[in-house]
Amino acid sequence: MKKLAIIATTLGFLSPLFFSSTVEARSLASERVCLHSGKYAVFAQHPLLFGAWDLQGLVNYWLPPELRRPGGDILPGQDIANIQLSHEHIFFCDNGEIVDNIGFGPDGRFQYSKKSLDSGKEPNGSNVDNFVPIDRNEKYNSNIVRLVLSGSTAILPDRCVLQTVQKDGKYVGIGHNCQNFTEKIRDEYWRKMFVGTWTANGYTCETGGLTEKVQISVRGSSLVAKKITGDNCVPAGNITFQGTIPQSVSKGSSFSVTFKTGSPDRPACCSAENQLSIVDANTFTAWGIKFTRID
Repeated sequence: MKKLAIIATTLGFLSPLFFSSTVEARSLASERVCLHSGKYAVFAQHPLLFGAWDLQGLVNYWLPPELRRPGGDILPGQDIANIQLSHEHIFFCDNGEIVDNIGFGPDGRFQYSKKSLDSGKEPNGSNVDNFVPIDRNEKYNSNIVRLVLSGSTAILPDRCVLQTVQKDGKYVGIGHNCQNFTEKIRDEYWRKMFVGTWTANGYTCETGGLTEKVQISVRGSSLVAKKITGDNCVPAGNITFQGTIPQSVSKGSSFSVTFKTGSPDRPACCSAENQLSIVDANTFTAWGIKFTRID
């Protein structure tokens, strides 16, 4: 009995340390939007009215997230014209949790509160736990999305009022709505996605195909990539390739870039053109080499 008393006393002492804290369950909104690990941004949509996407939207509402078909259209061209009866929103995820969000509506840019996301409903009773990722397998880089969002209000307005005539910075039901807003951000994302630090395997003239790092900057339409590590053919700090980003690019797009080449006795002496192709939001290929974002 004495031993049992000691054990009970010990457990009583330790319980505040080990047993009192409870792990908060993820909200349904986070479960349905943040499907991957890590930090990234998600473009998602939900019906403005029950089943308002059309028949496919009604089916989506009841299906579990993994079986849903984002943006299903019965009427051809709804999504292309951005006239679906749905709201598109941007969520920022961090290891399965929504940590920030932004959307666009008749009153301008807005956010759902943490309380609304946790409960699944806004104060007016509208659901916020039925969003579906538009690009299910795409992990948009949060820093690039924020960079686009901080851009010119002529491209991405901060405030608006409901108008019947199209105007810059004015919300219009068809032509300048939340879907146009997120579309513009995605379009600009693919132009700015190259900004940051990238790694490439075998991207060196040294024997053994070592891994190198490249720092890329984008100013306007101009893309410039400089080597961070470098080799005997193109030393660190030198431009390794550069080019002009087309006005319209997206996943799968390709455009020409000019590479610097050389040899140990004539470093960075020459130039050669090759195609750069966008694989996904964090990957591109050039000269047969895969570049992967690390920052």
